[in-house]
Amino acid sequence: LQPQSALGVLKSIDYQIEQSSWIIYGIAIAILLTAAVGMSNALVLSIVERTPEFGIMKSLGARDSDILKLMIAEGAILGLIGATIAVLVSIVLGTCGQFLLKAYVESQAQTELAGNLFQFRMVPALFVAVISVTLCIFASILPAWRAARLDPVFAMRRV
Repeated sequence: LQPQSALGVLKSIDYQIEQSSWIIYGIAIAILLTAAVGMSNALVLSIVERTPEFGIMKSLGARDSDILKLMIAEGAILGLIGATIAVLVSIVLGTCGQFLLKAYVESQAQTELAGNLFQFRMVPALFVAVISVTLCIFASILPAWRAARLDPVFAMRRV
């Protein structure tokens, strides 16, 4: 047996968290890239389904920039909705995890813990929202550009 101080245990835990955080960052980047491809695909399908609508809009005087703005705004709104859902789900899961982990630690330590093990902060939630909206805007640029360049006669033939 070797005696260990609480400070040594905390340093060891901090080191392990720091090492595993790079793996978590890699997974997060992979998820974001997958989400960007999925978002772009959803907008391409939206454009295909709405091709006659874009033809009618252009024949009534809509400019390419109007359609481009419309599609980019749609992507930004989808990103904001996704970020809101993600933050709400994380709050619910964090609350459930807080309850379960606190009960486990209290049963193992034979004492009652004061305070919370998890903290919800507004800055990371806003950071998630900004990243989500930005990612969706970038993912919607190419499909929006394709929709804006549609020939109105070709688009209206698909009716």
